Amino acid sequence: MQVRDLRAEARERHQPLKEAGKALKHAAAETELADALEQVSAALAAHIALTEGPNGLHAELLAAAPRLANDIRLLAEDHDFMERLVDSTGLALRSQPTDQQVIDDRVNRLLDRISRHRVRDAEIVYEAYQVDIGGQA
Repeated sequence: MQVRDLRAEARERHQPLKEAGKALKHAAAETELADALEQVSAALAAHIALTEGPNGLHAELLAAAPRLANDIRLLAEDHDFMERLVDSTGLALRSQPTDQQVIDDRVNRLLDRISRHRVRDAEIVYEAYQVDIGGQA
């Protein structure tokens, strides 16, 4: 059996998205915000490829813990939601006149969703590999 460092893998899987989120959080000007949204979009696409691909984490988790199928489906739906939120934020940013309140709201929702997604992803990995259901007495 191959010994793996699941925490290191999770950090590696989420680091680009975390860094892009930081750039988004600290973007001040519209051009910085547009660049940060591009970073988030690219990091999210890479994250989705690592997790939802045929040999991705979701397939591995389903094989290890079929009981988590619904949780894994919800993670994939979360990816779709975050992609739509990135797209709608970009549209709001490019619209004239720019509605800063709408943009701020969407950026905050996106940052919150990224954070919650990272936590839920880690919880599911833990549940799949660390929880012993019906262990020995």
